Amino acid sequence: MGTRDQLLERDLEQAAIADARAAAAGGHGQMLVVQGEPGIGKSRLLAQVRRPGQRIFTARGTEFEQCVPFGLVGQLFDHAVRDADGTALSGPAAQAARVFDPVAGEHAAANSELAVLHGLYWLTVNLCDSPMVIVIDDLQWADPPSLRYLAYLLPRLPALPLLVLAAVRSGRDADGPEVLRLLADSGVRVVRPGRLSAEATTELLDSTFGEPCQPRFARDAYEATRGNPLLVRALAGALLDKNVAPVDQNSGLILAHGHRTVAHLVTARLAAAGPVATEIARCLAVLGQRAAVPLVLQLAAPDRPEAADGLAGLQAAGLVELDAGHVTFTHPLVGAAVEATIDPVDLGRRHAAAANALRASRAPAEHVGAHLAKAPRGLEPAAVDWLERAASSALARGSVEGAFVFLRRCLDESLPADRRRELLVTASELALQVDLQTAADLTAEARILTADPVQRARLGLQLGRARGYLLDPAEAFAALEEARDETPDSAEDLRRQIEATLLVGVFVVPGRLHLQDRVPELAALPSSDGVGAKLLAAVIGAHQAAQCLPAGVERAAAALADGELIRTSNGEGPLVCGWFTLLAADERLALTSLNEAVAQAHQNGSVRSLAAAYCFRAAGHLWTGQLSDAEQDAREALELARTGRVDMDPSFAAAYLAWSLAHRGDLSAAEAALREAGVPYAGVPDRPVYYALTAWAELLLLNGRHNEALATARRAGQVWQTFGFANPALASWRSVAGLAAHALGDRATAIAVLTEELELAERWQGTRALGRVRRNLGLVLDDGELLAASVAVLTDSPAKLELAASLLEHGAYLQRTGQRMDARDQLSRALDQAEACGATPLADRARSELTAAGFRPRRNRLTGRAALTASELRVAELAAAGATNREIAQDLFLTVKTIELHLSSTYRKLGIASRAALRDGLLTG
Repeated sequence: MGTRDQLLERDLEQAAIADARAAAAGGHGQMLVVQGEPGIGKSRLLAQVRRPGQRIFTARGTEFEQCVPFGLVGQLFDHAVRDADGTALSGPAAQAARVFDPVAGEHAAANSELAVLHGLYWLTVNLCDSPMVIVIDDLQWADPPSLRYLAYLLPRLPALPLLVLAAVRSGRDADGPEVLRLLADSGVRVVRPGRLSAEATTELLDSTFGEPCQPRFARDAYEATRGNPLLVRALAGALLDKNVAPVDQNSGLILAHGHRTVAHLVTARLAAAGPVATEIARCLAVLGQRAAVPLVLQLAAPDRPEAADGLAGLQAAGLVELDAGHVTFTHPLVGAAVEATIDPVDLGRRHAAAANALRASRAPAEHVGAHLAKAPRGLEPAAVDWLERAASSALARGSVEGAFVFLRRCLDESLPADRRRELLVTASELALQVDLQTAADLTAEARILTADPVQRARLGLQLGRARGYLLDPAEAFAALEEARDETPDSAEDLRRQIEATLLVGVFVVPGRLHLQDRVPELAALPSSDGVGAKLLAAVIGAHQAAQCLPAGVERAAAALADGELIRTSNGEGPLVCGWFTLLAADERLALTSLNEAVAQAHQNGSVRSLAAAYCFRAAGHLWTGQLSDAEQDAREALELARTGRVDMDPSFAAAYLAWSLAHRGDLSAAEAALREAGVPYAGVPDRPVYYALTAWAELLLLNGRHNEALATARRAGQVWQTFGFANPALASWRSVAGLAAHALGDRATAIAVLTEELELAERWQGTRALGRVRRNLGLVLDDGELLAASVAVLTDSPAKLELAASLLEHGAYLQRTGQRMDARDQLSRALDQAEACGATPLADRARSELTAAGFRPRRNRLTGRAALTASELRVAELAAAGATNREIAQDLFLTVKTIELHLSSTYRKLGIASRAALRDGLLTG
């Protein structure tokens, strides 16, 4: 093989690709990204994975297709989906059918991209019946929905026999947020090939010229190209076109080309190919660097017999390649150089012409719309109609973002007032999930153009939400209050929805406690089955719960019981209020509702609703002692928050993550989670960071920094009170403060703080809070009766972590007071519960107490059904009912490997060896 075809100085990169390919073939999928400047040889490295008989799916990003939703995914899988016997889109993968056939998604929810991503993941799983490779070139130009598919696939990749190999440019070309997040993920390995050395550059020049280059010529060529392989080849090609020999006396000609070697080469070869070839190249540049040959020729040279010769001339000049009826530039830089030869005004007209040609060829509406989006306003009379069609098609494919881009472009056209208002309303609703600032602006304009009072009120509610999400509380409250006051009596349920949204503000915006004054009046409204009434009931229940009034539990339960709010509210604040009220009361309905919310979000919901469900399900898992599940959900919520498409404050999920890690003994990871969320906070927090501050205080306590823990707990208490919370089931800062004061020898302060907390907990009657504070006060007072009462109230409670802690402290007390056998029973139970929760520090201390009492604790004492975590039990019950691992993974939105791990742990705990014994094991265990 000649040097022209070899990869010079790329041994390390080729080895990394080989290693990743071997790991994927062994069932351990990976994503490897080759990043570098244009022309450095990324595409050639990607070509190294091609092997005879290996299943490879390829795609290439282009600047044009960036606004075509799932365009890159379509390149990857369109043929596989159409050629398959239906198995590729079987099971949950059917949710991805709309990507390849928009008609399949016409009746889907408008915010259903998450369901599509989940379907694409299962499509990938279905195709991975043997090792396969996905190869993506020019990832920096991939459309955002396709990038989110890769991000969704990434954490699930290690369970698949799949290598994802991609190339991406470095520098400003790859500074899109979706690309940057992908590259920053710890699961992505990035290799960065460097420029060629002077020696390798000379070797490449020798091969290209077909003869050795003289020293000064080679040195000057290296200086001109800086060792970039593409520029070296382009320089040599341009000089060969002019019959310039690689001798020292011709070195001066190198400087005439300099760093613009590709542009010089393209311009010269276009001129040599003639005007027809030049027009074909320009049309290809407009169409997006790759297009069907008939379309290019129709647009460039309709009814001209010399068109085929022009295309052949471009191919002979090395500017384009032909493959399966399509023509493509040999490199994006070639396409960019061709496009640079087109006048900007002419470029806009060409895009309009391209849209017409695509429309005549019955191309997908998004492709027509993509060209119209780049055409000058007012040039194409049918632009608005086609842009609307493109938006509808994008929605049918599950891309809100794509639909918004097309509708936003519609608004640039001159429109009648009524038509503009209709488009403003639709575009603003989509913008809430894409661009909140634009959503607020569009909503405000739509409201000005709207006369109907009910519609104005709805837009006012939407405007308030958009302003609130942008952390512009003054404008948000002003919009909501104006909307409430303008709502006619005929729209009472809408008014209640606005009232609910206003009341949520107390919990997230400081200085709004006066809004609580309306709670008694609103609570006295007649009952109703409307969505607004249920939202208001959930929020009123939360306000009552915040003040330890048990009546709030019944209100919240009634609001959430039928699941309507999960289906309609998209993770809005009132729904969250209902969840945390029920969680504070240890009501099992809370986790049932949260599980339904996760499933609903995956099926046809949004990233925003899933983030909220994951976040507060993490709290539910934490408070019921399911620490591993709490950690997983909190991490999922934080990952969704990092996408920038979720308005949830990450401090909530960070706190739940930190607590789950700390209870499992990983204090350093807990601290890192809080610091990433900005803890500790300087000054007076203007965000709802009460959970994060309390978690930080508890972490300081666990690390023995008692003075700081006490000060931070008191500060957390002030923040809790600023946002209207007194309930210790939510605001546990008093427990931390009391234990810190006790550790400092300040018994009076500890007793005062914990006694206050006990009074509040008894008013609320939630078992988790009541058990916790009785235990802590019992510790401070060395009171066995309080410790026993703590165990008693927690024994039948779902709060298994608190039960483990109370059993441990009561057992230790019994041991200290000489009640050795009773101590053994309590400490053994503590060990069982701690191990079931995965609370390693509690389990270790229980073993130490048992040893100190003269007993030898057995390892893994708890067995049988009671030893299973909630996740293990769900998996085991589905498996016992006959579901396969894949079916269980699909139902629970987990990977097959996770199901296998859950079942392995279940077999061990139940003392069985196979799936066949599961049913009996669950009954007798």
